[in-house]
Amino acid sequence: MSGREPAAFASLYYTDCLPGQGLGGGAGFGFQARSEGAGEDEQRLVQRGALYEVPVRWMRDRRPVADFPPSLAHLHDGAGTERTYVTAGGRYLGREANGYRDGNQFTHAVVTREAGSYGLVRPAQLWGASWWASAPAPTTSCAPVPPHPDPGPWDTETVRERIAAVPDGRERLLALVTALGGLQAGADRRRVLLVTDRGDDAACWLAAATLLLDRERALAISFKIFATDPDRSPHDVVVAHPDWAGPYRRQDGYLVLDLLEHAPPEIAPPTIVPSAEALFWVPLFLGADDPLDVVDAVEVAGQLAREGHPDGRAVPGEVEREAAALTVGLPLGVDPGAAVRIAGWLRTAGPGAVDVLGAPLVGTLVAQTHDHTALLDLDAVAAIRAAALGAAELGWDAVAAAARRRLFDREADLAADGGHVPDTPLRPVAGEPAPADTLGQVAALERVAQRADPAAALRLAHRHALPVPDGVARRFVGWWADHPDADVDPDGWALDPTVVTDLQRELERRLGEPDLRERTAADVERRWWRRPEPLAGRIPVLGAVGRLDLAVARAAVAAGGEPARAALTGLAAAVAPGPNGRWVSTWERLLGRDPVDNATVRRFLEASPPQAHDRALAVVAYHSLTRAPAVDEDARAALDVLEKAGLPPRALGHQDWPPADASVTEVVERLGQGARLDEARDLGLLLAKAARPTRADRNRLVRALRGAGPSVGGRVLVAAGPSTLRDTMLTQLYAWAQGDPDHAPDPRSTAVLFVFATKETAVRARVGHGHLTKLDAVRSGLDADVTRAVTDLLADDRERAADDGVLELWRERRRPASSLAAHSGPSWRDRFGRRKKG
Repeated sequence: MSGREPAAFASLYYTDCLPGQGLGGGAGFGFQARSEGAGEDEQRLVQRGALYEVPVRWMRDRRPVADFPPSLAHLHDGAGTERTYVTAGGRYLGREANGYRDGNQFTHAVVTREAGSYGLVRPAQLWGASWWASAPAPTTSCAPVPPHPDPGPWDTETVRERIAAVPDGRERLLALVTALGGLQAGADRRRVLLVTDRGDDAACWLAAATLLLDRERALAISFKIFATDPDRSPHDVVVAHPDWAGPYRRQDGYLVLDLLEHAPPEIAPPTIVPSAEALFWVPLFLGADDPLDVVDAVEVAGQLAREGHPDGRAVPGEVEREAAALTVGLPLGVDPGAAVRIAGWLRTAGPGAVDVLGAPLVGTLVAQTHDHTALLDLDAVAAIRAAALGAAELGWDAVAAAARRRLFDREADLAADGGHVPDTPLRPVAGEPAPADTLGQVAALERVAQRADPAAALRLAHRHALPVPDGVARRFVGWWADHPDADVDPDGWALDPTVVTDLQRELERRLGEPDLRERTAADVERRWWRRPEPLAGRIPVLGAVGRLDLAVARAAVAAGGEPARAALTGLAAAVAPGPNGRWVSTWERLLGRDPVDNATVRRFLEASPPQAHDRALAVVAYHSLTRAPAVDEDARAALDVLEKAGLPPRALGHQDWPPADASVTEVVERLGQGARLDEARDLGLLLAKAARPTRADRNRLVRALRGAGPSVGGRVLVAAGPSTLRDTMLTQLYAWAQGDPDHAPDPRSTAVLFVFATKETAVRARVGHGHLTKLDAVRSGLDADVTRAVTDLLADDRERAADDGVLELWRERRRPASSLAAHSGPSWRDRFGRRKKG
């Protein structure tokens, strides 16, 4: 709002003029004078509905001039901020200017385009004001009326006293406020007809009702006291004398209110359900110590409602009314939800509404409410406003600080009682924070830590950007160690960075306590080795290898992968090497000297680097493997690692370990005994059931297949089906078939591979075709002698079926037709059918 003084009212006088007396120059009724700011547009608006209406029947009855009541009219033109307002006072004069006829009247109209010109008064309060002119001006120019005009007898205090003194005044005012508020309801609006023989009485009631509407809405309601023909009147509210109102009292187009002390018995008062707006303001107006406080609150409510409604037609709702009432210090009764509603509304109402209410109201709400949600909303509002430029001069910094203190106290109480308090940091509050000790925040955090749990205290401190007291931090470390699954995030809290280290020291201590060791080790394996930070790569965690490092390493090795490799590397670098080397010392420090299960051996060997796999470590590994109750998958995987390092069991004296796989042994023995072609399928299926064979088993198998002859060996491989074992044997056969600088190509391996690839096409066409392609490359590198040797092996194969066609395919360098068809796949016509003709 600007501090500019609103414009003065332009004045217009209307009466019966003598020749040359008026603005038109001629004789008769017209505008006699006007002030600066009034023109023809204003004259037309006054003529439309502001002039005094002479009751013709009274004039014909020649009643005394004193019997004719004065009039007061108000109307406007335009909408929103473009309105022109007219208020006019009129009186009956009797004889016309030339003295021949009755019917003369005088109307003084004031016109403005600024609602602010009315100040704190409503148009109805201008009834009987002393500044109304009652006679023509000496010239055609008259004086304007200053803004903020003085009211007549109906100042706000007098209006309230008069209404309160009427026995049914409260009910009448409720009805009238409801009716006037309904005039802005669009198509359902009903004009209001007030019936009275006293214009001052009508003005009083209209003043009371419009004082309980904000100025913008009040000025938008047009009225006329008195109108001789209500049907022809354009006004929202028409006041009619009982002599003229009879025909209109029973019309549905009006909401009729009789203001007469003794209304006719046949006229029943209307049934009007009071609006929420009327029920809120009327009791306050009639009961307040100062009714002007209520008027101020009504105005504030209007401003709040107009935020975001530039047309000025917004009606205040419950929250706007409650907020406005609190702004001026009016009581809100015993409704505890008012503060909550206002706080929630403020958070979403925008800065305009907050500025209207100001810091004092928010401060009042902060002091009066204990509701957590309301305090959250008020804290957010105050913190935002306190960050704006010039906020300190408006008191927002103090309000924001008070809101933050109240919110902390409330959240401390909630947390101490086990309630949920979010850990989302609050918006920083502008200004220097007060030391925590002076506000009792340290004691509050200690109380939360003792009554609820230390994590709740830390969340609260983090949320309010408070330093964590040492006692609370120490208590938290112990609590955290007891609750490994707690959903806490110390990294995001305002904690000393040593809190995680303190936790690790506490875990180290507990791992040394007999009654806590087992549980703590389980917690480390399940949780602590990965949270709150991954520890596998940080061994030694506390500077020297300790119990926590061993627990972390065990957990990481059990998990496998990169954490296991990192943990073993860190542990090996930290331990002092013994006589058998660093890695044996690492094993003994981590796993002890007693045998461990096969899975542990496997995980240790797979996680340790290749250079660790020396003879000393192999001795330790075999010490466990050879004492295990069974040779399982883990044992065979560990054996693979050791054999790749050139440390097979027999090299270390374990001649009878591992025992050969029974399936492999049977297949090797039967192939060595000259298995027939009809046994090949059974041998392949038996091979498919074999457990993970050792390297020695695989070598025995591939030699047996090579020596069994092309037809049997190839068909055993087909029947065994795809597997790691088969892939390993095929890889060895390809290596032998191609030869190397030290070994000539092996025709027997090539013959077995060709039979396998040819027969595989009938079962797994794409696989077989791939092997045939690979064999083409092998064959292209063979000389004529080797190729002829393969041909002889296929021709001399005693188990070859005469009609299997393998020999012909080799000689003619052809492929089975089925392999090509299967590889290329069916055509789209084969899959989806040919298109029908016609």
